[in-house]
Amino acid sequence: MKYVKQCKGQDISSKNFKAGYYWVSPKLDGFYTQIHYKDGDLKVYLSSGKELANPIVDKLKYFLSGSNFADFVVEAELIYKSGDLGSREVVNNLIKGNSKEPLELFSFRIFYVLSGYILVNSDIIKNMSEHKMYFSSIEDVEKHYYQYGYKKGEDEGLMLRALNFKYKEGKRVNTLLKYKPLFLATLKVASKRADGYLSLVDTNGITAKVKISPSMLDYIGNEVTISYERIVNSYVCARYYKN
Repeated sequence: MKYVKQCKGQDISSKNFKAGYYWVSPKLDGFYTQIHYKDGDLKVYLSSGKELANPIVDKLKYFLSGSNFADFVVEAELIYKSGDLGSREVVNNLIKGNSKEPLELFSFRIFYVLSGYILVNSDIIKNMSEHKMYFSSIEDVEKHYYQYGYKKGEDEGLMLRALNFKYKEGKRVNTLLKYKPLFLATLKVASKRADGYLSLVDTNGITAKVKISPSMLDYIGNEVTISYERIVNSYVCARYYKN
């Protein structure tokens, strides 16, 4: 059961988006895993191709061994709770063996079947929900993100898989697109961090950090407006500019 190099998507843009039908699913905040199940044997790989040896894998194997599943290879997101923003940090602790959270709060969400067949809905593993939608523009995608009931701060965005998607090992393809909403916030640059980031704080006391650039040293003590994809705990993926 050899690891299959992951086929990755691209951030959505006017250059790669084409009007048409897509399979749409939420983009959860977890760790990519590749699950191989053959003749009762189970292997779970991370995106690096390294096999994951962890109690969560033992729990999954126990579940599968007690059911009559045929062989399969799937891609799945290993998430904490429902995979909301911040889930990845907790899952990272699980993978490193530092998690104090009970295993019952972690699970696998299948988002693509590479071979075989599996339809499952259990606490430890389930197929991710998806639906088919026609989009004429990126603006349509953005409207759908909000109209469909997604909420700011609960997920990373959407994954769009074109109907003509073909899996290409180790490649990035423009038939698999990632949509991430951007938000605006004004924060005060508090200080330079020892780890090479800048600390920022907003009026509600939410702290964040951005990668430092030489020009940002002049911003300490001032407010900056940033456009960001997410603010989770102590970091922010941001684009920034001085007010």
